[in-house]
Amino acid sequence: MDAKFLSQCFHDLYQLGLTTSSGGNISMLQSDEIVCISPSQIDKAYLKPHDFAFLSLKGEQLGNNKPSMEYPFHLSLYRKFPHIKTVVHIHPPAFVALSLLSKNDYELKGKSEKFNLGFADYAIPGSDLLGVNVCEAFNNEIDVVLMQNHGVIAIGKELSVVIERIIELNQAIIKHFNLGSILDNFSLTGKFNLKSKNSSRFYEVRARHFLSVKNEVKMVEDQERDLFTVAIHLKSLGLLALSKFSTHIIPESFLILRDPLFQNKKFDKAQIDDYLKLFDDQMNVLIFMDGWALICGTSLYNLYDKMEVLDFTAKVTLIAQKMGQFDLLSDSQILELKEKFL
Repeated sequence: MDAKFLSQCFHDLYQLGLTTSSGGNISMLQSDEIVCISPSQIDKAYLKPHDFAFLSLKGEQLGNNKPSMEYPFHLSLYRKFPHIKTVVHIHPPAFVALSLLSKNDYELKGKSEKFNLGFADYAIPGSDLLGVNVCEAFNNEIDVVLMQNHGVIAIGKELSVVIERIIELNQAIIKHFNLGSILDNFSLTGKFNLKSKNSSRFYEVRARHFLSVKNEVKMVEDQERDLFTVAIHLKSLGLLALSKFSTHIIPESFLILRDPLFQNKKFDKAQIDDYLKLFDDQMNVLIFMDGWALICGTSLYNLYDKMEVLDFTAKVTLIAQKMGQFDLLSDSQILELKEKFL
């Protein structure tokens, strides 16, 4: 029952644009002190109850499903706060943008206090240090915490109440910073049918609904290179100066997109074959000055994931610019991500 409820909640959060398909994790503590948690490396919008993983509070994996790599802070929170029954960690663009503001900047301190948010110092995802930082940021008065250059995490007794709290805070942040003029560019239209079909047509329609694409999306299979490619024209990229775009805002953006290659010229469809020759194992995203991007992926979902995170990264950057001065991950933090994950 818990896994079914958790999967539906993740579906709903995704439909609301409050997380990406590869970002975030969610868990519930069962009565027998077993933690039911979302898995690693599975499209969050299409989680099924049988996809969830189970852990003991000691961190012992129960069953074959691999838990989210960020399970350590879930377990740390359950151990420190015995009264809570659920932990929700997601990447809403407004929260993520707020998490980029310098911790020492009066803007972040003041805004965090205004929204009754705790603040957790950055640490690499999945690390014990991240668990320590997150736990220290919570107390009896704080139930939602900003994770520096990462996202938001909330705890509570009831999952539906925790999610509602995040949604209310998200709206409060949008209103306070007057973000409507930016977010209106990316409003979703209607409700997308989340019945999963692993076909190019399915992902093309999904992109038209959830992403700020301006063109008809066409995913192409490159059998010679054993890759899938797509050229997309993103409204988010078009609104952002090329020099302002960076994947170094949060770990998810860098790990999914690496360091794209920027082209200080307009996209030309006639030159796609030449553009593809620039790709290698470390670089598979080209960004052009007119808001176009050319992307390669190893599968249809991998390609869609990159499209989504590219759009998300541009949106977050636009929002952060509106909020004030913000910080990217440092060179040493990027190196740490490379050494651990790439």
